[in-house]
Amino acid sequence: QLLALSGASTAVLTLGEEGLIGSEGGDVIEVAARPVHTIDRLGAGDAMAAGVLHGLLGGDFTQGLHYGVMMAALALTQHGDIVITSATELEMLMAAAGSSISR
Repeated sequence: QLLALSGASTAVLTLGEEGLIGSEGGDVIEVAARPVHTIDRLGAGDAMAAGVLHGLLGGDFTQGLHYGVMMAALALTQHGDIVITSATELEMLMAAAGSSISR
């Protein structure tokens, strides 16, 4: 309802440990968070946004939501607020869904 009132056609709402919800063109997509052992929460939201933008720039909003969840998980498993990764590593981690994140 808030999205309709805002006039925005695309939005993402983070749900913390539960993941996120995205909406584009009236479709609502929920993506569960990756379970991780949290070391530091700093930068997780920025990392999530970077992942979503990566997907958007690639033309796939839904994939961007999944990238966002993975990037947030990476941020949570390290100290500090900078996630250093590559598109190749991100794809490998996405392909290994269900396994623990180790680098």
